[in-house]
Amino acid sequence: MDTLRIGISAILFAFILGEAASLARVRATVKGSHERYVALSWRRVCSWGVILGFAAQGVVGLAVGDDWSFLSVAFTFWLIYIEVTRHKDDDDWFRGRRRKTRKALKRLWDARPRLPARRPTTSGSPIPSPTFG
Repeated sequence: MDTLRIGISAILFAFILGEAASLARVRATVKGSHERYVALSWRRVCSWGVILGFAAQGVVGLAVGDDWSFLSVAFTFWLIYIEVTRHKDDDDWFRGRRRKTRKALKRLWDARPRLPARRPTTSGSPIPSPTFG
């Protein structure tokens, strides 16, 4: 279990370094440029990687019985709050993704093949009509 905790910490550290590097790149770019778009997209990916890393660290710590693991879980919720509230208008790949995904799913739903209507089944042989024999 100790190896798992060390592995999670190493991956978390790599994501933190990646987020710091992408933020440094964002500060050096011009607003509206492709370079900024790419850097902000990487920042968002690394940011959610950091959040998942802290969540994994907290869950593993709680499973082991570490007394201070609740701080990792609390920090996870704080990071989610910060990510959702402060990064709404970033010019990255994820902007508008919810609307585009919903539109694509609706298009797929409307294009799916429809099953033919089921005919009512009759039990036994049908009774012949007196008019049509």
